[in-house]
Amino acid sequence: MAESKRRASKGGAGNAISTRAEAPASNYEDWKAKKLKRREKYRPQLGLDAKLERILRFMADHADCDTIDTIPGAGPVTIEWLVEKSAIRLVGTDGHALRYAVTEEGRAELHRIQKWKSLTP
Repeated sequence: MAESKRRASKGGAGNAISTRAEAPASNYEDWKAKKLKRREKYRPQLGLDAKLERILRFMADHADCDTIDTIPGAGPVTIEWLVEKSAIRLVGTDGHALRYAVTEEGRAELHRIQKWKSLTP
């Protein structure tokens, strides 16, 4: 008789454990859904690839590097693409070199990218 009580108590404990295991999965799914919803607010809008993002971040972090020659990985085509997306703008010339600066839209995009990556589930 004592043996049947042990079996019954083991079965009861097993059910309680499986019930508890289901609750975190539900909480996890709720958490993930909320996090994805929050993340959507910060979706990048300019469609920059990794190279363009790296160039834009470098320009934002190093304001003194404003010509194509001083920006690592930048070329006329990549700079022109960033200008077309309004991430940077032409601010003048330095002798024969064109000078560029990051726009407010470019800074906002960098902020969105940073926040977007930090909210990755």
